[in-house]
Amino acid sequence: MNINFEDIKNVRHVCEVGCFLPHTIQAKQFLGTEIKTTLIEPNPKVFKELEESFGHYENVSLLNIAITDQSGRVKMYNRFDSPDPSCFVDSEFSPAIVNDNYVKNEKDSFMVDSASFDEIDDGDIDILSVDTEGHEWFVIKNMKSRPKFIILETHGEFYVNPYMNQISMWMRKNNYAVMKQDLTDTLYGNTQYHQEIKDVPVKKQP
Repeated sequence: MNINFEDIKNVRHVCEVGCFLPHTIQAKQFLGTEIKTTLIEPNPKVFKELEESFGHYENVSLLNIAITDQSGRVKMYNRFDSPDPSCFVDSEFSPAIVNDNYVKNEKDSFMVDSASFDEIDDGDIDILSVDTEGHEWFVIKNMKSRPKFIILETHGEFYVNPYMNQISMWMRKNNYAVMKQDLTDTLYGNTQYHQEIKDVPVKKQP
């Protein structure tokens, strides 16, 4: 979901988990601003491209890790050279498997450092975007922040996020409501900031 936030004066920190390539990131409008911007990408090959493209921005922090339930190492599969590229933690429910009939191949696998999201979340994130190919739940599950806006990959073609029940329950418990959806993502707004949400409209990028 590509969106622009028209008024960002009250945004302190933007975090994007699962950036993939430089031209696919959601946080483009925050590059080079005074707003703290954290970009997290586990794929080392793609991470180098992100460093080359965005490493010179003073407000950008780049982390080459996977977000899981705990610190350690995790196995991932990299479909970088596929017609439908993706990178996902070893599982049976990635969109690549459900929609593209991808069969896991060891030549595509690699190990990467992992961390629980609460280890890197200081509680100040106002906008969070997560596209982790089925592992979005493990970001919000351990999150300290309560962002004003959260974008998650939740669905697409034959795929439904395997943790959709947990995500929906967490959203209700923490006062979030669905603002809009596209073909793959859902934008949630924190109803505690109801007036700000009305004053800070979102619009699709051209």
